[in-house]
Amino acid sequence: MKRPVDYINPTSARELPGLYSHAAHMTSGDLVFLAGQVAADGAGRTVGEGDVGLQFSTIMQTISDLLGECGSDLSSVVKFTTYLVDESHIAEFNKARNALFPTLFPGPAYPPNTLLIVGGLAKPEYLIEIDTIARCGDVG
Repeated sequence: MKRPVDYINPTSARELPGLYSHAAHMTSGDLVFLAGQVAADGAGRTVGEGDVGLQFSTIMQTISDLLGECGSDLSSVVKFTTYLVDESHIAEFNKARNALFPTLFPGPAYPPNTLLIVGGLAKPEYLIEIDTIARCGDVG
């Protein structure tokens, strides 16, 4: 069965330094745009204070849950945008992503991702935030 979103890495593009793709192609369908997600539980309490890896895995679970509520799943992700509050967190983020993504996505290609270093997020304990664009419904 064809995936709802195909990840593309043309040979003319630069070599990828991480688990993401240069582009995504999707068949026609509705899109869902998720607001930036942070590592907070249902009561709004921060999860994984000081731990980029735990915050990342918490956010990815939240994104998966939200997509499920929209009739979608992670196989329909078109693009992520990741915000880190400090450049020193890049290595820890990459380590967490390299461990988790192969369990969430079939590979060898992964959703496109833009990584930005920002001056801060909504609360100082948030180290990472991820927003998502995905195809809705009729997945799998």
